[in-house]
Amino acid sequence: MRIVLLDNVVNVGNKGDIVEVADGYARNYLIPQGFANYASESAVEHAEALRAQREQERAERQQTLRNMAESLRGYEMTFTRSADENGHLYGSIRSRDVTEALQEEGFPVEEDMIEMSPIEHTGTHTANVKLETDQLDITLHVQGAQ
Repeated sequence: MRIVLLDNVVNVGNKGDIVEVADGYARNYLIPQGFANYASESAVEHAEALRAQREQERAERQQTLRNMAESLRGYEMTFTRSADENGHLYGSIRSRDVTEALQEEGFPVEEDMIEMSPIEHTGTHTANVKLETDQLDITLHVQGAQ
């Protein structure tokens, strides 16, 4: 039976996909549970429109990430934190701090995109930014303040 998926179904397909499944599986499980609908002409057209919209959104996101990767390549940031005379920070700089600073600069990053160890000393450090399309390092300069 040909159906249109209304939700992601493991080992069957994703929302908006038009798939062939066993008649009993469709009638007894997928359709009653609201995971799928019969593949009528209007449902197929709607699914194709959703798929096109999803593809366009994916392409726009990819372009945004490529542009962000180009802007972040070689990027340097400076943090000033309280530190003792040996350069040990009273607190640390974590991925959340880097994320917030990048967001203030206009980069739409999320905390799980930043990979780094907590910084506890002054000096120059790096943070890895993982984008879907690219991975790059940014330089973090940490200065101590008394």
